[in-house]
Amino acid sequence: IYYNHDTKWDNGDKAEVVPMGAYGSGVYPVAAEATVLNLGVSYPVAVDFGPVSSLTFYNDYTLTSKMNEDFTDTQQNILGFMVTAGSVYTYFDIAMGKNQPWLTNTFGKGLGMGDPDAEWNIRYNINIGYYF
Repeated sequence: IYYNHDTKWDNGDKAEVVPMGAYGSGVYPVAAEATVLNLGVSYPVAVDFGPVSSLTFYNDYTLTSKMNEDFTDTQQNILGFMVTAGSVYTYFDIAMGKNQPWLTNTFGKGLGMGDPDAEWNIRYNINIGYYF
């Protein structure tokens, strides 16, 4: 995906970031122009463990390459597996991010300029959903 929010500030200067907001966390800057690359792979395995009928192993990687050379790219990788038991789906994954806003020590900076010294941050996730 390539995007370009060709915007200007009130004084007419080109905006290198676009203010955005989400989740009641206030406004944070997002690079005005970038290319987003994504690679996702998954592999389902049928099993017969009581109510568990399948395990799906997956890995999803995303790179946001910002066009401004002074900005640092954003990376995210999610590695995990899903357990299917009837109408219940449970995800166990490890979310890793570098300059990724929800996986960083400096929320709101990652999608804008980023931090050239950013390190990979890791979060563990378990999500249980019942679908009817």
